[in-house]
Amino acid sequence: MRFYYILLMTLFSANFSSCKKSTFTPSSSIIGKWSWVQTQGGIAGTTYTPSRSGYQMTVQYFADSTYKRYKSNALVDENKFSILKNQPLYSSYKGDILKVGGFSRSLLIRNDTLYLNDVFISDGFSDVYVRIH
Repeated sequence: MRFYYILLMTLFSANFSSCKKSTFTPSSSIIGKWSWVQTQGGIAGTTYTPSRSGYQMTVQYFADSTYKRYKSNALVDENKFSILKNQPLYSSYKGDILKVGGFSRSLLIRNDTLYLNDVFISDGFSDVYVRIH
């Protein structure tokens, strides 16, 4: 149930202005280093956290549209990323899509918290990260 609340809040908080599909240079709001707080979802609605999983995860987005993901300080993924603005997500709701490699996730940044959600998957996963200053 908590997953659906987070998903619903993400959708309501998205920008609903223009319906024009476009790719843009990464916003400085995502550029930087983020620390993983939790992942929630799946059929069982499982919640994963660093303390439960036994490892830390950080991601870093660079202004040159590159992305790096570290698990317990070891580099585990490096790729290009792009952001699509105002994409149709559900029904009449529009939001931003983060594309990393072949994966697409809905993207929402509020203050220093990054929310990433699987798109078009009813039992998908939601990730929460906080900005590292």
